[in-house]
Amino acid sequence: MESPSARPETLVFDQSMDPSTNLDIPLELFGQADSLSIITPFVYIFALPNPDIAHLTSVIGAGLERLTDTFPWVAGRITNTGRTSESSGIFKITPHKAIPELTVRDWRDDTRVPTMDHLGKAGIPCSMIKEEFFAPVHVNTTPGFELEDRSPILQLQLSIIIGGVVFSLMANHQALDGIAQDQIACLLDKACNNIPYTAEEVRTGNLRRETIVKPFDSAWQPGVGEANFQIPETTITKADMSKPYVEHRWTHICFSPTALRALKSDVSRSLGSGFVSTDDALTALIWQSVSRARSVRLPASASTTISRAVNPRKYLDIPATYPGYVNSNACSSGSIDCITRCSLASIALELRTKVDPLTSGLRDSTRGVATMLYRAKDRNTVPVHGSVDSNSDIMLSSWANMRGYDFDFGLGLGKPTHFRRMDHQRIPSLAFLLPRRPDGEIILSICLRIDDIALLRLDSTFTTYGRFIM
Repeated sequence: MESPSARPETLVFDQSMDPSTNLDIPLELFGQADSLSIITPFVYIFALPNPDIAHLTSVIGAGLERLTDTFPWVAGRITNTGRTSESSGIFKITPHKAIPELTVRDWRDDTRVPTMDHLGKAGIPCSMIKEEFFAPVHVNTTPGFELEDRSPILQLQLSIIIGGVVFSLMANHQALDGIAQDQIACLLDKACNNIPYTAEEVRTGNLRRETIVKPFDSAWQPGVGEANFQIPETTITKADMSKPYVEHRWTHICFSPTALRALKSDVSRSLGSGFVSTDDALTALIWQSVSRARSVRLPASASTTISRAVNPRKYLDIPATYPGYVNSNACSSGSIDCITRCSLASIALELRTKVDPLTSGLRDSTRGVATMLYRAKDRNTVPVHGSVDSNSDIMLSSWANMRGYDFDFGLGLGKPTHFRRMDHQRIPSLAFLLPRRPDGEIILSICLRIDDIALLRLDSTFTTYGRFIM
C-alpha cells in the first residue's frame, strides 16, 4: 500500500527564497529557550460537496502573498547563531521562502482517509484527524526529520476529502504562542478576503520582538515563594514506578453550552460570593476528575499540580493582538486527597486567584522568567514552563476565547464547521480547551493514560457535564 509520504504534493507559487528579503529578527526572551521541536496545529474543517482545488489553492496562495508583503517575517525560519557548549546562542527569524509553504493534497481516492460524512457522524474525533494525512510537518520531533525541516514560522496544508476540506495552519511555537497564531489566522483571513490591514495591525504585527518584555534590573532576585519558580514536589511510590508501560492516547470530550451553563451555575451557587469564570469552573472539574481517576493508582499524599498557560499581554501592557511568543503559567498544587475531596467551587476560586490581575502576581513573575532568560548563558536551564510530572499533573492551555470559527479564508465555503487539533505523538497530561463554537460548545483535547481515560468515562460527576468523542 502506498505510504502517505509518497503521495504527490503540490506547492503553490514560487517557494524559492526571495533575495530581497532582509530578515534578521531576534526572538523574544521567551523564544530563546530551545523549543524548536514544537509545532502547534490549528485545524479548520469545512464542508464542501465538490471543491475546486485550483480555486482554493489560488485564494490561499494569494492571501499568503499579501500577508507576507506586510509581515515579511511570516515566511522566515528560525535559526541559531553563537551556540557553544556553554551558551544556547541567539535564536532569530532569518530568510527562508518567498511566502510560507503551502501543501495541497487530494485524498478523495484514498480509502484510509475519512470522508466528511464519516467525520461528522463520528463527531470529528481526534483519532480521525491523523497527522500523517492532514499535516505538512510532524507536530513533535520524529526520527528521520531534521530540525531544519521544522524551523519555518508557518507551514500550511489544504487537504481535499470527499465532501469537505481540512485546512491545517501549523506554526512554530518558538515564534508564535497560541494567541499569536490566532492573530496570524485573522491576518491571513483578511488577506485571503482582500481586506486592507489597519495601521494598528501593521504596527503591532511588526513590533520589535527582543524588547517586548523588559527584564528587571541587576538587583532583582527570584523569590522562593513565587508561583512560576516553585517546583512542585510529587510523591510516587516504588510500586507505581514498577508498573509496566501504559499506553496514552488523545481523546476529545465535548461540553455542550447547556452543560457549561449548568457547571458554572452549580459552582457559583456553591461559592456564594466571589467570581469564577466558566473557564475556571471547567478547569477545576477537569483537574478534580482526572485526579479522582488517578487516585486509584497514586497514594492520597501524592502531589498534583495543574499548570495553566496564561496570556500575560494584559499584565505587561503588550497589545492584545501582538503576534509573538510571550509565555506565562499559573500553577496550583495540592495532594490527590485534597483535590478529590475539596468542593469544585473552592478549587475554581483557587484557580481564579492565580490569574486575577489583583491577586496573581503574574506581571512580576512573567518579567521574572524573562529576567532569568536574559541573564542565563544557557537558556535551556531556565524552567520556562515550570516542572510538571506527567504521572500526576496536568498542563492545560485554554483556547476557548480564540476565533477559530470566525474565519472563512475567502474560500467560499462559509465558516468552519469544526476546529480541532490532530492525532499526533502522545504528550502525557497535556490538555487544550479548543475554541468555543458559535453555539457555545467547548471541546477538551487531552492526552491521558488509557486506564485513566477508562475511569474518567465511568465518573458520574464528570460525565454529567462532558460527553466523550472517541
